[in-house]
Amino acid sequence: ALADYRTKQGNVRRISALLSAKPEETGDAVERVKLELSQIKTEMAELRRQMTKRKIAGLKPTEGNMCIFEESLDMQSLRELVNAGVELCGGICAGFVGNDNDGYNYIIGSKNTDLKALAKEINSAVKGRGGGKPEMIQGSAAAGRREIETYFLK
Repeated sequence: ALADYRTKQGNVRRISALLSAKPEETGDAVERVKLELSQIKTEMAELRRQMTKRKIAGLKPTEGNMCIFEESLDMQSLRELVNAGVELCGGICAGFVGNDNDGYNYIIGSKNTDLKALAKEINSAVKGRGGGKPEMIQGSAAAGRREIETYFLK
């Protein structure tokens, strides 16, 4: 019982120090931190929406394929970007999030091409894995940006 008490007291002291609160005020401090985190998440979501709208506004129409690279976009925002790109291109809109060192996650869409039928070829070209529906596939890719662009923008 004494060991259990000491462990709990040690944890309370650590929590108290991390929250910059007295031990008897840690509950209130945790509620404050949770509220701040919730507000930050809401602000981040709004900033992502604004950023995605700006990126969509910057897309240029093309008769061929479109290839989009972003370093740090969430997948929902990438999906919105690709959906907008599909409307502006005559071929495939391929969106990639990540970098050459860590690899990429992708979403690829098209109104004119059966992507489900092409998924094996695409994954082979981008050293990837993934699949989906005829109008949209998603997955991951280990190929570098230059190799990916060479495939899609040929």
